[in-house]
Amino acid sequence: MLRLCRGPVRPKADFLLAQATTPGERSVDLLAQLRGTGRILDACRLVIGGTEVIQVDIDLQEVIPVDAFKNWRVRYQIWPRDIRIRLNQASGDWLDIEALIAGRDAEIVNADGAFIPPNEFLGMIGDLDPPRAASVRWAVVIGDDGGIHLQLQTLPGPPNVLNGKPALRK
Repeated sequence: MLRLCRGPVRPKADFLLAQATTPGERSVDLLAQLRGTGRILDACRLVIGGTEVIQVDIDLQEVIPVDAFKNWRVRYQIWPRDIRIRLNQASGDWLDIEALIAGRDAEIVNADGAFIPPNEFLGMIGDLDPPRAASVRWAVVIGDDGGIHLQLQTLPGPPNVLNGKPALRK
């Protein structure tokens, strides 16, 4: 039998609530329920861990194609332990960028590098005709180098539509 894991297989209490235990700035642990033969049962989880906050900048005009947002960025910060990957999946749920801004989990930076107050940005989004929305989600992917990577994916559209599409749920 070929064994591909880097660490020891160990029992883990509270499978659905367990946190990552691999040390480092960022880590991904695969938690799986196993039979006595070593085969995975019906449930597995990818759990993100790490000691440093992840910060990403998203080009706002790419997901909300409006000229007023040229060179604007959505700055999003999150602790790795707060990234939720769905059970038996390699990606999380789609999250609404507007809701992230409203909840102050993300912020808008204009082309000059100045921060835009959330209420001002939300007013701009509300005034768009036709209405626009954008969503983000985290995914665990295999890169060209064969390594495991954490990727933030973006799409134009509201999360309730994207989470409801079978091709985008996975």
